[in-house]
Amino acid sequence: GSAPVDSPRILSKLVHASLVSAVVSGGLSACGACLTLAAMAVNLWFRKVPYIRLSSPIVNTIIGLGCLLCHASCLIMTFNAYMGSQLGLCWSQLLCLITGYSCAFGGILAKTWRVHRIFTNKMRLTTIKDWHLCMVIAAILLMDAGLLLALGLLDSPALAVKRLSEQDMISDGAVVLHKLVVCQSSSEVLWKGLIIGMKAVFLLFGIFFAWETRTIHVEALNDSKVIGICVYNTTVMGLIGVVLEFALPIGSVDLRLVLLTCCINICSATTVLLVFGGKVGGQGVLTILKDRRVRVADANTVLRTALCQWRVGGSSYLSHFAVVRAGYDTTKSRIV
Repeated sequence: GSAPVDSPRILSKLVHASLVSAVVSGGLSACGACLTLAAMAVNLWFRKVPYIRLSSPIVNTIIGLGCLLCHASCLIMTFNAYMGSQLGLCWSQLLCLITGYSCAFGGILAKTWRVHRIFTNKMRLTTIKDWHLCMVIAAILLMDAGLLLALGLLDSPALAVKRLSEQDMISDGAVVLHKLVVCQSSSEVLWKGLIIGMKAVFLLFGIFFAWETRTIHVEALNDSKVIGICVYNTTVMGLIGVVLEFALPIGSVDLRLVLLTCCINICSATTVLLVFGGKVGGQGVLTILKDRRVRVADANTVLRTALCQWRVGGSSYLSHFAVVRAGYDTTKSRIV
């Protein structure tokens, strides 16, 4: 007979996400992406309607694109966890998440900054057009590009096999060791800290602007309060996501996948509903249909008109659109 074995046979098993968790996270991500695409389509189709134009549809489109990229990052994360990590997908997931966050929150931050800038400038009326807001978003994206370039050149992530503490014993005495393929760099904690720290700085600016403009209500630009809620929503969900990223064990593949994708999807979907929901649903549809032929000044003009009334009348509430119907000024003052 054969010689007895003095030690158990060692077998390896690669761990990946289960089909159920992949379907749940992938389904939620796909639904969120479809919702975002529908909202963006309505925003672009009716972009010349006063009710839509006053809310800066170009910036709203960038916000929607950012949310769409965040949903895409969740889909990539799901595929990566279920099929096994691939380096190209790891980079794609990171790129989509960072770029999506910067586009979405950058647009929200820029719109909050415009309201704050116009209503807190005591010396003169400030003109801030949509292209100024796009420049703010572009500056944030350039910072992201610099950070990702430094990561790729100095400490590029690579595939690594992690041995998990969990192991199984089978009938013939063999031991099955569980292993997980992950993407990581040698200084992963440092790079995560830099990325999270940079986003946290933007969050602090957003919280500051939202707090400073909390008493400003412009009916024609009802985004002023909505974008403040978006800032707080992003802050809360961002904190939850960071805690989950560092607190959940790496071996809990299903739990990490479902919770992290839910966190990102909920944050993105809530942002879409807050930014686009009031324009599309309920009274928004009636207003769009009613005002399709009305010409309107841009958002900056309406904010400046509201500021004049706010300073003179002591009221922070603009009770009408600054619109021009068939060439006639309905606000009794020239719109510039």
